[in-house]
Amino acid sequence: FFEHPLDSFVSLGGTALQKGYRPGARPFSEKELEKILRVSLCLGCHRNYEDKIYRDFEKSYQQFQNNAVPCNGLGENQKAIGNPEMGKSSREFKKWK
Repeated sequence: FFEHPLDSFVSLGGTALQKGYRPGARPFSEKELEKILRVSLCLGCHRNYEDKIYRDFEKSYQQFQNNAVPCNGLGENQKAIGNPEMGKSSREFKKWK
């Protein structure tokens, strides 16, 4: 059996699991994956790039971690698709590997 899903291109730790055959293709780095996963927690409610949290995302994220903002970490779109687990771990975000 395979050690990873066939559609996995990179592990959450940034390790390449497959080769890319397009010129210039590469997997996301660990740092890039961390940024993607962190911002995905906010997209349920903050859908537009013009939203003020994106002006200084690092500051906004730190305020979120410190419970200094009214966010609940569970966007309406997550409720709509039946993913109640999304909000449970968002305040305790840890680096996934």
